[in-house]
Amino acid sequence: MEDLRSRRDIATAVQRRGGSPLEALREATERPYPWEGFDALPGSEGPGPRFPLGGPFDPTTQTAVEWLGDLPEPLPRPRARADFARWCASARDIESSQWWSVPLSPDTLVTARAHRGSSLLLLAGEDDLGRTQAVVHDVVVPAGLRVFEVDGAEDWRRLVERAPLDVTVSRRSTWGTAPRSEPLFLPDWSALADEFDVVHLTVDGYLDAAGVFIPVLGGRTLIAGFDPDAALWLAPRPEVSESALVHKVGLHWPVDGREHQ
Repeated sequence: MEDLRSRRDIATAVQRRGGSPLEALREATERPYPWEGFDALPGSEGPGPRFPLGGPFDPTTQTAVEWLGDLPEPLPRPRARADFARWCASARDIESSQWWSVPLSPDTLVTARAHRGSSLLLLAGEDDLGRTQAVVHDVVVPAGLRVFEVDGAEDWRRLVERAPLDVTVSRRSTWGTAPRSEPLFLPDWSALADEFDVVHLTVDGYLDAAGVFIPVLGGRTLIAGFDPDAALWLAPRPEVSESALVHKVGLHWPVDGREHQ
């Protein structure tokens, strides 16, 4: 069995077998499966070499995904503002089955760069819930955004310690291998919305830090359910094109021009 210490190890193993960067990134998002009883990876020695995909937040090529089918997920309503305060209060006080680290809700916009006529949100996302139909929209990004780049574990630690939110109550049961004696923390997204417009997780940041328990002041934290290259919009709401960039239907998503189930 492979000695996997980070999702980068998974991606590297795929590339060594001849897989493309996109195939490697996709497999890294699928293993391990945090929604099936989270077992965090032990963590690598430090950041690895730059991955061929990704980079800093790119305002010229952002896309948003509208899910269709049996589990529809429409785009956030125009001018709607996500209630981050309510999400944070729930994560702090209420025991739940949630395992993700970002405030996903109908009014939370998440974008990622376009790639080969699609979006990295479709091609390399952690959990599509088995949905098979989606529309990808262009996003018009306003100028002058305040962007916080998460390019590794140290950046995530700084973000958490900038505005810590104790989520021990809600995450103790779902972050299964979390140290039982230490409190668990996430960023207080409600507080961060006053400082930043976008928090962007780079592909390299994902590969090196996602699924790894990261020490922070007073406890541990975890990046889970935050996809590679995903940009979480705190404010303001950008313009989303009504016209679809591409329409995907069926069980086979395109990867580097070939079809893979």
